[in-house]
Amino acid sequence: MNSKELVKVIQWHWSAIENGVHYRRDVSFEEDRCRVKNRQVAETLTVLRNLKIGVYELERDRGKTQAASLKTWMKQQTFRTTHALLKG
Repeated sequence: MNSKELVKVIQWHWSAIENGVHYRRDVSFEEDRCRVKNRQVAETLTVLRNLKIGVYELERDRGKTQAASLKTWMKQQTFRTTHALLKG
């Protein structure tokens, strides 16, 4: 692999991250506006955000939600509904 190919692979990789998970976390959860300074708390919030995205995707793939977007779906959720989804 030459250097130009490597650069393209790296650009594709970061583009996928930016346009995929990061974009969803920022748009749906306004993650970039979060001003938590404690590293452990920030990491915990990231895990919870990723979990919420994963639960939404499972529900969408199983055809169990009619929500058009993650943000819309989140507005419909409570702790009880999310806990029930995780219990299966």
